[in-house]
Amino acid sequence: MWKTKYTIGIFVVLMMLAAGGCRPPQITVEELGSTFPFQGIVNLDGRPMSAGTIKVVPVDKEWQRLDNLPTDEGSIEAGRFQLNVSLGYKLIEIHGDDSVTIPEQFNTQTTLQAYIHHATEDVFRFDVKSK
Repeated sequence: MWKTKYTIGIFVVLMMLAAGGCRPPQITVEELGSTFPFQGIVNLDGRPMSAGTIKVVPVDKEWQRLDNLPTDEGSIEAGRFQLNVSLGYKLIEIHGDDSVTIPEQFNTQTTLQAYIHHATEDVFRFDVKSK
């Protein structure tokens, strides 16, 4: 009898541990529609990008664009950016100013990705090339 209780107890503890470690951070009702800091560095050909724009495009878990949600946008100055964005999976587009041309693989055809969650204090880094 005690072996059955012992076995059930161990099973319950293991299930609780497994369930707790497999979930992404939970979003609270208060966080829905809120924005959170998103900051970082953009290097162009190994140097801080002088000026440009960063666009943060919402996507689903398979990284497919969600056209019905707004895109966040901010400035890149001296290689740095800082803006507030909504939570979730994002594709990152880097656009140059008039003096800098950035290839499509870093903007309209981007593969740059980020996951923004409420507990992030990360400094994101994106390295792009002009050719």
